[in-house]
Amino acid sequence: MIEKLKQNEELWDLFTKKEEYNRIFSDQYNRFPYYLSSQRNVFDPGVSRFLVENGLHPEYPEGKKFAVCLTHDIDVVYPEKLCLIIETANAVAKRNLAKAIKTPFSRFNKKWNPCWNFKEIMELEAKYNAKSSFYFLALHPGEKDFNYKIEDLEAELQFISTHGWEVGLHGGTNLTIALKI
Repeated sequence: MIEKLKQNEELWDLFTKKEEYNRIFSDQYNRFPYYLSSQRNVFDPGVSRFLVENGLHPEYPEGKKFAVCLTHDIDVVYPEKLCLIIETANAVAKRNLAKAIKTPFSRFNKKWNPCWNFKEIMELEAKYNAKSSFYFLALHPGEKDFNYKIEDLEAELQFISTHGWEVGLHGGTNLTIALKI
């Protein structure tokens, strides 16, 4: 079926996102900007339609009509200082004294940190009999997008994994991938 897909140049280019390679212009994160894409109709599942029309018949658990893949890219676990200032100011404006006092210290106290919510996410998903995948950055200080040391999350990674959720890595902005098909 892949050979048949390759014969349809327009769909093959969409499937492989060919336009993202050998680009002339990149955004501030060295990514291909969506606004330059010739393939901007995200509501038209062209490749999926082609595959189904050519014999692909996906089967979902328990005969369901569709499936959902829940994922979380964990880019930030320590709120930025400006965000903390804004959150504190909002709490003061709303006369929420407890939040106004806790927010500035949320970078140091996991219980008060709104980004340190892995267990809450897992509890919510468990209510709906769902399990997701958590993708963490493994960057070093000084690298673009660095916010946390992956080693500092060892206990959380262990907790997530031992309770049946998936843990994986997700690339930073300096990651280069070569597509070879």
